[in-house]
Amino acid sequence: MHVCIVRHSYVRHLQEFMCRYHPEQYDNLGLDRNRVVVHCLGVGGAIVLPGDKCILHQLSEIIHIQPDIVYVHVGENDLRILHGVQEGSC
Repeated sequence: MHVCIVRHSYVRHLQEFMCRYHPEQYDNLGLDRNRVVVHCLGVGGAIVLPGDKCILHQLSEIIHIQPDIVYVHVGENDLRILHGVQEGSC
């Protein structure tokens, strides 16, 4: 099973914590890699829409992984007023 955790700098920091600082305990969130593989796709400063760092830019990477579960972490500051923005545009 593949799990993607997607969004902003918190996800990037989670990946650093898992892999760099405590790999013996938290690599792959401590889950058995034979059963579950965790992918962290975090972008610092990411927002939902509009802009260069919107989630639509990460879709190709998510699709390439073909995850069974996608967890999207969104903070209130990641949301922007979408007035005047066409659906699906970034």
